[in-house]
Amino acid sequence: MILYILGDRLKMGKDTPFIMEGDDEADIEISLIKACGINYENYAEDESILTREIFEAHFDILLEKVNRMNHYIGYLIFGSLILKTGSKLPEELREKIFEAADWKNDRKDWRDASEDFLELRKEILIDFQEKIKNHKPGVITDVM
Repeated sequence: MILYILGDRLKMGKDTPFIMEGDDEADIEISLIKACGINYENYAEDESILTREIFEAHFDILLEKVNRMNHYIGYLIFGSLILKTGSKLPEELREKIFEAADWKNDRKDWRDASEDFLELRKEILIDFQEKIKNHKPGVITDVM
């Protein structure tokens, strides 16, 4: 479903500057969690059930789903899950996720947002880029 609705509809359910929050972001996250064979309700109660081992065992399938989405938000969510699980991050993918978190990609989606909101979103993206840049497999990183 999410593969077909990422166009103009993205951001309609988003009133928060945080990467992992929003209706469409949740749809993407749910899609990726389910692709790992995990019940989303169980994950929502305890995110630690998505382990590095589970995530990496499904890595190629997840990457294929994100590549088919072909939208920067998919890469942000995928990158967030990589950080949360301490999973591997191939250099080519690191570059894609880093680029997806560039403010120039995101700014156009926030035409009506306040300046305070925009500044916080920009700070969050810069923080995320730093975490992606410095990520090491086996290290779990909290996503803002």
